[in-house]
Amino acid sequence: MKRFLLDGRYGAVLQSFGLQPIAVLKKAGLPVTLFTQEHPVITQDAYFRLMTTIADLMPDESVPIRMATMESIETFSPPIFAAYCSRNGLACLHRLARYKRLIGPLALDICEDGDAVCLSLAAADRQTPLPAFVVETEMVFFVHLLRKAVKEPLKPVAVTLATAIPGQAFARFLGVQPKLGGTNVLTFSRSDLEKPFISENETMWQYFEPEMNKRLSELTVDDSFAAQVRSVLTELLPAGEGTSQHVADRMGISTRTLQRRLKDEGTTFQKVLSGTREVLARHYLRHTDMTTQDIAFLLGYAEVNSFLRAFAIWTGQTVRDFRKGDLNEHE
Repeated sequence: MKRFLLDGRYGAVLQSFGLQPIAVLKKAGLPVTLFTQEHPVITQDAYFRLMTTIADLMPDESVPIRMATMESIETFSPPIFAAYCSRNGLACLHRLARYKRLIGPLALDICEDGDAVCLSLAAADRQTPLPAFVVETEMVFFVHLLRKAVKEPLKPVAVTLATAIPGQAFARFLGVQPKLGGTNVLTFSRSDLEKPFISENETMWQYFEPEMNKRLSELTVDDSFAAQVRSVLTELLPAGEGTSQHVADRMGISTRTLQRRLKDEGTTFQKVLSGTREVLARHYLRHTDMTTQDIAFLLGYAEVNSFLRAFAIWTGQTVRDFRKGDLNEHE
């Protein structure tokens, strides 16, 4: 199961739209600590659930445009800023295509044919249909970034969508009427993409490139089966679906295969489940002011007392003492 980095500043973006990040994460069935982690990691399915939840909570055709054109969007994450430092639009798109995994689970394919340059958008697995909200937001983002970098009202020459045609606000922003097709494609003229970026900064690119390559390599450091199970559990636990059957169903395998592969790595499902809950519990207690009841719920416990007993076994402390001790350490 591939993992992707998610910029933690999504929380600030949601707040700017009047949404509570924790409420959004809960509704999407995701860990409420997702945005507070140093380098949040997310699966494709989880990312699409997050984006779909945002769309459901803000059913306004202007939302994708407002999100993708918010002030200083080019500094939203290192990969985007590095791309913004490119010499022109063509170099910018190639950089974004290479480092898209550091922004979200999308695959970008660039096809150059004479004066036409096509940018195709697909899910990372190239099979799952992209949610309409994701497609609209991404396309607006690319066009906005190019316009801002060249200081001209650049527009694509054609837009093809695999999803339904959105409202007229989308077409007005892009400057072209989208058409339905089998893929999601933005087509630009090469002459537009070769216009020099006002924002070109090769020194900044050389600074960011090693760090981005390092982050890409880190995504594959822990590809053990147990790590995949932990990743799935962090998504399922808030929904109270932390059984081996739930995890096996999500991973598309049988419970027998799940248990066998964990045994091959010298562990069991119960050990992975307990370890995942402990890590999340410590994180919630250190970085949030959630009640013990809320934490127990997010960890998939039917009763608070079950969580309290488990926590005492993990740490040798009560929840109250753990919080008090952690607070004293930071004073």
